[in-house]
Amino acid sequence: MKKKLKKSRGRGKNSGEFLYKEIYEIIRKDILSGKHKPGNRIPSADELADTYSVNRLTVRKAVSGLIAEGLIYTKPAQGTYVVDEVDGVLERRNAEHANGRTLNVGIVSRMLVTDNIGFYHSDMIAGIHKGLIENKSNMTILPFTGKETETKLFDHVRKSNLDAAIYIGPFETSALRTMISKGVPSVLLDFCMKNSGTDCIVIDNASGGYKAMEHLVQLGHRDIAVVMGATDQPASSERLSGAMKAAAECGIPEKSIKVVRGNFMEISGYESVAEMIRSGNVPTAIFFMNDEMASGGIRALKELSKLSIPQDVSIVGFDNSAWSLMTSPQLTTISAPVMQMGKFAVHRLFAKIRNGGDYSPSSTQMETTLIIRKSTGKSRR
Repeated sequence: MKKKLKKSRGRGKNSGEFLYKEIYEIIRKDILSGKHKPGNRIPSADELADTYSVNRLTVRKAVSGLIAEGLIYTKPAQGTYVVDEVDGVLERRNAEHANGRTLNVGIVSRMLVTDNIGFYHSDMIAGIHKGLIENKSNMTILPFTGKETETKLFDHVRKSNLDAAIYIGPFETSALRTMISKGVPSVLLDFCMKNSGTDCIVIDNASGGYKAMEHLVQLGHRDIAVVMGATDQPASSERLSGAMKAAAECGIPEKSIKVVRGNFMEISGYESVAEMIRSGNVPTAIFFMNDEMASGGIRALKELSKLSIPQDVSIVGFDNSAWSLMTSPQLTTISAPVMQMGKFAVHRLFAKIRNGGDYSPSSTQMETTLIIRKSTGKSRR
């Protein structure tokens, strides 16, 4: 049955705004009156668009406002449902409004524990923090070890009184889907999951790996090693894929590239180069999957050999973090705009929260740039 909306549906500037707000109020009233009961599915976007003779975008904006208010949540590929505790949500929102409390945004990640955090993630957090300051919001850091059960992790996040969340990968996907579908409005940062139900913002790691390898090959290097990052982080395989693609396109067979295991930590870069020196098989160029490992590799070359950089060995890093300026010579690297990525995550998050926002999830890849410094030069072999 078609229903008519009360407000003007002309072609004026604010007609779309009036429509989505009216649909928002109708659905909200149906939830509070018990017509849409707690735990039950509400009509789909297509059904609502047909009922009120509006387009899907208008419906999505209305639904997004209700998600931001905490009254409904989505289940990927299943639909949108009313939360189990409607009265509790309203009480909390009313108390916050009365107290004039700013929004509290949680940063959830296992990369924020002491042993994992480095310049890459600290720059990312700095970008998030800057974005939150501009939006007059607070930040709560929620680190975890990665060993928690799905139930325990979700319970920890749920009890933290968050208004929104930024999830920084990597994640176990089952736990992540639970937090996204049943939790507060969120975005996913530095990790992408198919049909996640929310925005995903990542670095174009494959393109960065390609640029690093292409740079070395263009300098005449054919004897090249790649020092990997941690295998449980998608960035490692993505950067390797890009590097191997560049090598293949330049006529260098995959078997000619020596791939060495690392873990993104400085000591793994040191140890990988130390082993090359001990074996007497040091390549003319090494691509490290982050600047921290590259710094360790440079230190090993200086302490354990008489080889010079870049005369004997060219070194490329990744991230363009503070590590790249602390080495001697300063490091040629791939610049990953992690600070901008953090700030953009906040922008996307508040696009959902404010005025209904944009309910359609999007995936964004941030471009990388080759920064040439003094650690790379032409091959002498």
